[in-house]
Amino acid sequence: MPKSETLAKLFDVLASNVSSSMLKTLADELGVTPESMKKLGVGFHPTKGTRCFAFPERDIDGSIIGISYRTEDGKKFMEEGSKHGLFFAPNPEFIKGENAYAAGKHNWIRLQDAGVQCPICGKPDWCLVSAGNPTDPNAAVCSRISKGSKREIKDCGFLHILKPEGQVRNDTAGILPETDLPILVVEGYTDTAAAMDMGFVAIGRPSAKSKLELLLPL
Repeated sequence: MPKSETLAKLFDVLASNVSSSMLKTLADELGVTPESMKKLGVGFHPTKGTRCFAFPERDIDGSIIGISYRTEDGKKFMEEGSKHGLFFAPNPEFIKGENAYAAGKHNWIRLQDAGVQCPICGKPDWCLVSAGNPTDPNAAVCSRISKGSKREIKDCGFLHILKPEGQVRNDTAGILPETDLPILVVEGYTDTAAAMDMGFVAIGRPSAKSKLELLLPL
């Protein structure tokens, strides 16, 4: 399995650990909105340190190539085997259909947070639905039922594509959302989220002088 896919699946697990209340608390601490953090991606690792949050770093295709961690005491480190990439929110229209639900490509929401039941097993817990429209989701990850699923997502459940009409690649869309405003290049996850809160499409570098080579294709 490619390393990027392994990291993406790990991040899906970490993201499923974040409740709405945890996200709001962290967003308030960072001075950004939960909405921008959801778009960028945020996870929680229960054993890496005290209140250890996880943030995905991506390549120019939107794939997760690194996971950076930040603990409550300010310690920062990377997941083993990670490499630094960029912080940005991939355009959800870049790839539609089954490929859009590869691990790490979009945001899932837990049933408890969405206040809905799983469209596959009918239960109100443990499963995930795609975050765009939880009441009528394009996809679900059911922890109980494998029949009819496309594949298993390790440590999450079974991926069910619910809307076949979405399985078409949109070649006219770019990896970044369309915007009439300048695209801002900033430093770090928090500044990226803050720029998004102001209405900009933003790309964050892990440090001021790093990953310049990734910016040109974007």
